Amino acid sequence: MEHFMSAAFANKRSFGLAAILLGSAFFGIGGTVLEWLHTNRHFDLGGLVPLRLIPSGLLLLLYLRLRGHDLWAIWKDRYSRSGIVAYGIGGILGMQFSFMQTVENGSAVTATLFQFLGPALIAVYIAWKSRRAPFLTEWSSFLIALAGIVLVLTNGVFGETVFSKAGVLWGVCTAFAFAFYTVYPVRLLDRWGALLCSGWGMLIGGVFYSGVSMLLPGAAWFPSGRFDAVSLVLIAFVIVFGTACAFTLCAASLKVLSPTVAGILSGMEPLAAVATTVLWLMKPFGMWQTAGAIFIVASTVLLSAKPTEGLPRQTRNNPSPSNSTVRTGL
Repeated sequence: MEHFMSAAFANKRSFGLAAILLGSAFFGIGGTVLEWLHTNRHFDLGGLVPLRLIPSGLLLLLYLRLRGHDLWAIWKDRYSRSGIVAYGIGGILGMQFSFMQTVENGSAVTATLFQFLGPALIAVYIAWKSRRAPFLTEWSSFLIALAGIVLVLTNGVFGETVFSKAGVLWGVCTAFAFAFYTVYPVRLLDRWGALLCSGWGMLIGGVFYSGVSMLLPGAAWFPSGRFDAVSLVLIAFVIVFGTACAFTLCAASLKVLSPTVAGILSGMEPLAAVATTVLWLMKPFGMWQTAGAIFIVASTVLLSAKPTEGLPRQTRNNPSPSNSTVRTGL
């Protein structure tokens, strides 16, 4: 019996490790696919936001329904109703739109790495909210992440940047959006679970974006670009694997892995983004940029290894990390 239990635990842990690595890789590759669609098929990535969120949300809700979950229970509670709407619009949609704009004006790697600034911002915010000075771990994480983003943006040539000002601005927005959608829905996630909140949040965010875009002149409610067999397959990959499957795998991993382990292994996301950018898009990634990427991921690992007191216990599959910071790209 003891041998059987040990084997079962080992198999569950192996599954958890594989799930977080694969889910994080899907997130990273999904960003690179979006960059390819923008560069080679001239897609307006803003228009892809609802096309990514609505089907992905429906897939998550369908998955939960098939597993016997009550999808409508969250709407029967007044606090949860307003909370899931705010999370869908301000959290998931805000995060997705700023991420897409960073990819469009910068690169997938830049957008992914700016996300990794989120945990450091959250740590500083928690310190401010708690009316105390940041702990040494928090200050160290923030400064390491800041140094890393400077190296990524300048490639070691200070005073210059290898990305447009718009790309940098949207990257900063991505970091703050990531921090918001990690901190805001803590109570919702604790009560209703990551996948249910993410499914409804994606659906709400996507529908809201489409509705507003239809009312605004010149706004893209449907993506403009060259639709062909390749682009359709890649869009389907982003929806199915780069969003729905990635969320589900990361959520499943946290049932058997500690937040610390999951947070550290989520570093696979920027690794996958860098690898596919260099090998597939054939774009260079300089030595100093690589060092900066390592700094940014290291800042997340530091917070994961030494969790900040007061950080929300939430994960990216919810969709993002908490004190462990299982990232998210969404």
